[in-house]
Amino acid sequence: MRNLLPLAFLFFACFIEFLQYFHIVEVLGLGDNKVATVIIGSKFNTLDIVMYLMGTIAVIVTEKFLKSRATTMVDR
Repeated sequence: MRNLLPLAFLFFACFIEFLQYFHIVEVLGLGDNKVATVIIGSKFNTLDIVMYLMGTIAVIVTEKFLKSRATTMVDR
């Protein structure tokens, strides 16, 4: 389950990014609401998705490294 958490965050971030692509803030009539605009965002950017993916990969690799390191230290 723990391994799925970074992927769940990636999915959520991409979902929000795609909502931005479809201008969900305007569709919902919240264009004048600053809080909604900040939370949901208003500009789609493919670079954001690339950065989310890189962050997810970094978290997964770091977790695997730390887990293998902890296993190695226990074996000593």
